[in-house]
Amino acid sequence: MRISSNNIDSEIIEGNEMLTEIAAHPEIKDLSEDFNNNVVIKLTIHSALIESFQSNPTVTNFS
Repeated sequence: MRISSNNIDSEIIEGNEMLTEIAAHPEIKDLSEDFNNNVVIKLTIHSALIESFQSNPTVTNFS
């Protein structure tokens, strides 16, 4: 299976906004032991193409 998309918005979150984002989503802390000199890159996927190579590709839209 392959999943791809060219309909993604990205946002770099740093400083106080990063602390707020980590407080709202504490699971982010599991990705790194130390967040010094790091940023959070937030990806919002609007749609994805899902290909299984056994059937026709499917486009999934996220609203």
